[in-house]
Amino acid sequence: MNLILIGVVLAVIGVVVGWFKWFMASREVEKLLKTTAILQEEKATLQQQKAVVETQVKNYQVKQNNEKNARNIDRTAIVDQLHAQGDLRD
Repeated sequence: MNLILIGVVLAVIGVVVGWFKWFMASREVEKLLKTTAILQEEKATLQQQKAVVETQVKNYQVKQNNEKNARNIDRTAIVDQLHAQGDLRD
């Protein structure tokens, strides 16, 4: 009788310990899933911001080049370019 009682108690303790470990593992998985979702949203936001900044940098570089070219060009070169493009009226 005592042997059966010890076996039942050990089985109950094993079930309780197993259930507790499963419960803690499921909580950890839910926590990790929430963290992953938050990080994915932040990643998407950062990618959008990166694209905007890259576009701004490219636009700034083009502006710099245009300003540099505009400073270095003289009146006759401008007239020649307009003639070549067909934008200057004779």
